[in-house]
Amino acid sequence: GATGDVALGTRDTALRPNITDYGAQATWTNAQENFSIGIWGRNLREDVDISNVGPFIPAGTFDNAIGFRGKREFGLTASYGF
Repeated sequence: GATGDVALGTRDTALRPNITDYGAQATWTNAQENFSIGIWGRNLREDVDISNVGPFIPAGTFDNAIGFRGKREFGLTASYGF
């Protein structure tokens, strides 16, 4: 009989697409070098990719839990040293 690994190897989700993952970051640091602030962006083209493949779930279903990522993310990071 087939196992979860064999089934996963023949499924479309096992074939990861070619992607180009763009990100950017800009950071400013003050003259005393104790404060910085930065803005950043991840996955700016919003390409979808498989981020993880979970364990084989119920025997006989030949299915795995698949986690996708693909949303564009932006953020602001600040740090202060004492």
